[in-house]
Amino acid sequence: MRRPLPSLPVLVNLLPLVLTLALVAACAPKLGTSALPPAPPPTPIMLPPVTFPADEAPHQDLTEWWYYTGHLEADDGRQWGFELVTFQVLRTTLQPLYISHFAITDQQRGQFQYVVKGSQGPQAQPPLGFAFDVDGQRMNGLNGSDALQASLDGYKVDQGRVTLIPHGAPDNRSPERQTPQGGRPTILTWGLLGPGKGVEWAIDALAELRDLDPAPRYLVVGETHPKVLERDGEEYRRSLLARAAAGGVGHLLEFEDRYLDLKALNRIVAGADVVILPYDSREQVTSGVLVEAMAAGKPVIATGFPHAVELLGNGTGLIVPHGDSLAMAKALCRVLTEPGLAARLGARAAALAPQLFWPAVAGRYRNLAGALLDQRASAVA
Repeated sequence: MRRPLPSLPVLVNLLPLVLTLALVAACAPKLGTSALPPAPPPTPIMLPPVTFPADEAPHQDLTEWWYYTGHLEADDGRQWGFELVTFQVLRTTLQPLYISHFAITDQQRGQFQYVVKGSQGPQAQPPLGFAFDVDGQRMNGLNGSDALQASLDGYKVDQGRVTLIPHGAPDNRSPERQTPQGGRPTILTWGLLGPGKGVEWAIDALAELRDLDPAPRYLVVGETHPKVLERDGEEYRRSLLARAAAGGVGHLLEFEDRYLDLKALNRIVAGADVVILPYDSREQVTSGVLVEAMAAGKPVIATGFPHAVELLGNGTGLIVPHGDSLAMAKALCRVLTEPGLAARLGARAAALAPQLFWPAVAGRYRNLAGALLDQRASAVA
C-alpha cells in the first residue's frame, strides 16, 4: 500500500532541520586519509610438473573437465563451429557423475544448438589416457591423439556417405591345428600387456575350469606395453602371477613375455583351442588381435567392446559382460566341452577370413578411391 506524501506545512517545517545538518557536516573536521598497508608478497605454491599422458587422465579431484572447441568444414565450403566438454564430478558419498555438453554453431543457417546429457556410475579407463561415454557422447585420447563422437538432432551423418572397410590381418591360417605337448587344451590371449587387458578376469575364470580333465592352460603372450613398463615396471604381470597363485590356478597360467615374429606367433595361434579377449575397455572400436584370431579360424570369446560386438554378435563368437569372470568361465567351458561348438565357431570365423586378409582390404581401399575419383571427374565435366 502506498503512503501519502506529507502535506506542505510539514515539508516547510523540515527545511530548518535539513539545513542545520548540512551546516554541521560542513563544519566537521576531516578524518585522516592514511594509506592502506602494503599487500604481503604472494607465496608461491610449488606444484608438480605436468606430465603426459598421466595428467590428461582422470584424477581423484572433486571436479574435472575435458574441453574441446574447433571448426569443421565440408568439401563444399560449409562451416560449423563446435564445442564438446565432459565433466567428471566426484563426491565421496555419491556415485561418480558425468555430464556432457555438445554445441554446434551453424554459420549457414545462423543457428546455435546444444544438448546436455548425463550418466552416473564409474567408467572404466584405459591404462593410459582417458575415455568417456556419456549417453553416446564419446571422447578418448592419448598423447594428443584424440577422438570425439557426438550427435545433435538435425546434424546426423548421412549413412549413404559412409563406407566401412574392416581392419586387415595377415593370412595366418594353418592347415592343421598343432596340439600342445600333453594334449592339454590351450586358452590364448596375446598382445602388449598392461592394465585394461582384463587378464585378471580370465585368471579368475580358471578357478571354475581346474576340474576339467585334462585341465586347460592359459597362455598369455606378449611383452609389457613400453609406456606401462616405463611407468610401473612389471607390476601388472607380477600382480597376475600373485592372483593366479592365490586362486589356486598358478599351475594353469603361462607367460610368453617376449616379442614374437609373425611366424612364431602364427605357430602359437595355430595351437590354441580358443582365444579370449577379456578387455576392460567399452570403447575399443578396433582390435588387431580380434581380427587375426578370426582370420586364423579360431573360436573367440570377448567382452562386449564395439569391434567385438560388430564381428562376433551374429554368432561368429561368444560375447561376455565386462569384468564377469563367471560368465567367461561358462563360455570357456562351453567351447572346450560342448560337442561341435568350437568347430562351428571356427568355421564361421574362417568363412569371414578371406575378406579380412590385407589384399582384400587393400582392394576395398582402391575401389573406394577409384569411385571418388570418378565422381570428381564427372562433377568437373
